[in-house]
Amino acid sequence: DLRKDKIGEGAFGKVYKAYDTYLDRTVALKIGERREMNGKVFSLTQEIEAVQHLPIHPNIAYYDQVFEEESIHGIFEVAVMQYYEDGNLRDYIVNQFIKLTPDIKKSLILGILEGIKHLHKHKVIHRDLKTSNILLVKRQDGIIIPKITDFGLIKAINSSENSFFTNSFVGGTIDYSPPEQLGG
Repeated sequence: DLRKDKIGEGAFGKVYKAYDTYLDRTVALKIGERREMNGKVFSLTQEIEAVQHLPIHPNIAYYDQVFEEESIHGIFEVAVMQYYEDGNLRDYIVNQFIKLTPDIKKSLILGILEGIKHLHKHKVIHRDLKTSNILLVKRQDGIIIPKITDFGLIKAINSSENSFFTNSFVGGTIDYSPPEQLGG
């Protein structure tokens, strides 16, 4: 039942919990339609290709693979990734499953900053960082590890660009957008 198994939704797709019968594991499936906005094509394939060159980092969530299906309704893609049963940071904060002690807050913030540092070191800007795009893993020792996900709006910076503001994109989540971007 897709309604029961839906675990998230964004502007470019929906995420479902599923069971992989080949590898006998629970996975997350992100399903999205290839779209064009402001002359730019957005697809899960591009999202995955944009980060697959990154070295593995404990604070980044990676996709396993993507499949493409073409129909009369459009081109749809299904991306497979690890399922994070502890959910995302937004839900964690709202539900406060565990009291957010200063040590837990510090650990989460430092992990997110390490993930951002890793992206920036490899010339990638996320552009849609928000609490619902931070997945969580609670290890057996009780430590909670944040994992940055949803790379649909990332921008790779190359050295020939003169400004960090070139090819800026008005998109993402309004509540998390900087004022200068909203003002054009």
